[in-house]
Amino acid sequence: MAKKIISLIFIGIISLLCGYSDTIKLEDVTETKTGKYEMYYTASEEEYLRFINDLDEEKYEIFDISHSRTYWYVTNKIK
Repeated sequence: MAKKIISLIFIGIISLLCGYSDTIKLEDVTETKTGKYEMYYTASEEEYLRFINDLDEEKYEIFDISHSRTYWYVTNKIK
């Protein structure tokens, strides 16, 4: 329960900071530190599947995957 609340708060903050952007990509991240969480979201199921398939599992660990009516969200952590 606590993880879901934290995830929802995190998604809300990222959504506010990013405005109405359709996609956040890992290339947009300017700072990467071990243990840092990142979030990717997109309105395209195709882009979501591409992101999941291309995610470097040696470098990133998937923390949460969510889907709303219009967006796919993937929260991952840098190993």
